[in-house]
Amino acid sequence: MKPHREDSGGMRSGRFLEAALLGRPTSFETGLPIKEAMQKGQLVSLLRQNIGTIMQQVRESQRDDPSFPKRPFLRRLLTDVEDALSKQYDLPSDYAVRIHSALGTVLDLGGVDFWVELYDEDKDRVLTDYKIDLKSNPEGQMGRMADYLFYCDEAIASNSDPKAIFGTQDYKDMVLSTTDHLARGINRLYLRSLRDENSPLQRSADLS
Repeated sequence: MKPHREDSGGMRSGRFLEAALLGRPTSFETGLPIKEAMQKGQLVSLLRQNIGTIMQQVRESQRDDPSFPKRPFLRRLLTDVEDALSKQYDLPSDYAVRIHSALGTVLDLGGVDFWVELYDEDKDRVLTDYKIDLKSNPEGQMGRMADYLFYCDEAIASNSDPKAIFGTQDYKDMVLSTTDHLARGINRLYLRSLRDENSPLQRSADLS
């Protein structure tokens, strides 16, 4: 196991890196039998059964504004995803992107360090989300509940300039994958909406 490395700015790899990039939500009680589920090897199953409630608890525990995070990494990622969506897809203006840290929460136990979500502001409803696991160890495995593994090299983790991360291929790949996933969620919703709108017309045509 490689030792943690510290730079002049105090950033170190592993959990220190995650905390520096993501920050931690405030603590909260889930009311779920977490320890018992862990002992029985049923933690992921328990988390998935209660995912909606847990994610809402994590949303309400954010220290940063999910629409404009103070952490440079989260703010830049949010901006890059929004820009990619606006350039590649013709989305209505009422769609919004939000980003949430799950570091140190029960979602983290399931392998989710943060997630990006897309929702319709008018309806205040989450349309789709993309859960990401952040690793500084190239040997690390993706958490079972995550959709994507983002690897941040230790050399970048120990770089005194936090902007160094944004030029890496790993970061660019994450932005692309996140954007594609959110766009697919919009496409599915759009197609379902069109199908619902056309159904009465189709039935009327069949009766004529």
